[in-house]
Amino acid sequence: MIRSFGSNNCTLTLFNAEDICKLLVDQLTNLKKFWFTIHDSYGDFDWNPYCIIDGENESTKRILNLIYLFINHLQELFSLKIYFCQWTSKHTPCFPYRIRRELYHWLINRSYRLQCSCNMIQIWL
Repeated sequence: MIRSFGSNNCTLTLFNAEDICKLLVDQLTNLKKFWFTIHDSYGDFDWNPYCIIDGENESTKRILNLIYLFINHLQELFSLKIYFCQWTSKHTPCFPYRIRRELYHWLINRSYRLQCSCNMIQIWL
C-alpha cells in the first residue's frame, strides 16, 4: 500500500493537472503525503495567466480545484505540496492572497495549516 507519493514530471501542467490527479486519487486512496510539481509548459504550450482574460481567476480556480480534489477524496491525507516550476515571478499561476482568501471562505471539515507563496503551496491537515 502506497502512503506517500510525489511527481515531478514536465508533462504535468496547469491544463492537465486536474485530470491526472483524478486518476491518481482514484488509484491511491490511502495516501497520507502527496507532492507534485506543475510545470509551465509542455511542448509548444505556455500558460501565462496575465495574457488571458481573467487569467488570475482562472489560475486560482484550477489550483483550488486540485486542493479540493485531494482534501475531499483522500481522508487520510495529512500533507499536500504543490510546486510551480519554470515560472517567472511575473507569470506565476499562483496568487497567494487569492488562494488564502478562497480557502478561508471554503469550509474545510478538517483543521489545516497553509503555507502559500508564488512558487509553492503546502497544506497540513
